[in-house]
Amino acid sequence: MTGAGDAEIHRAVGELSAGLDAVRDRQDALDRVMNNVVREAAEDRRQMLRKLDALHERIGDKVDAIEARQDRQASDIAGLKLFRDKVGAVAALAGLAATTLAGGVWWLVLSFKTELGALARKILP
Repeated sequence: MTGAGDAEIHRAVGELSAGLDAVRDRQDALDRVMNNVVREAAEDRRQMLRKLDALHERIGDKVDAIEARQDRQASDIAGLKLFRDKVGAVAALAGLAATTLAGGVWWLVLSFKTELGALARKILP
């Protein structure tokens, strides 16, 4: 090989080396960009998970409140049914007592109608 050929090979190797350095620099820049994108995506994911956890907690609180209200309403309904049943029983007993009393008075009137008629003639002129 001659000196001119060696110089040309050195120049070609230098250009190739410069090209490889440029490719390496671009690759490093792409790696930095990708690392930043991955970090940002991970942070976005963590934020979204925090928001979902907070939403889950708020929904859970609302569901607990609704369940508690339903339990209170069920208890109130049971109490009202019991009250209605008791009032019904008292009303039935009162009706039975009134009917028995009216029947007894009617029996007395029919049994003693002649005595009551005489008593009424004495009282009323």
